Amino acid sequence: MTYGKFAPFIHTDKTVSYMEASFLIALLPCVSYAVFKYGLRALVLILSAAVFNVLFCMFFAKCNKKAPKIDLYNI
Repeated sequence: MTYGKFAPFIHTDKTVSYMEASFLIALLPCVSYAVFKYGLRALVLILSAAVFNVLFCMFFAKCNKKAPKIDLYNI
């Protein structure tokens, strides 16, 4: 089984990267409302969480002596 395919019980031609991109696009209204309601603090919090997620994934991949797998899910 190669990376980028879903489990056999989900039958679709979409790849994992496509589904991740769709998920991030679906979150844009929530992010824009949070920035509208709470100001730039919400945007800073969301962006810092995304950056720390990528950094921690890279750190743990390095600790496990694996190549870091950075894709849309980590952003």
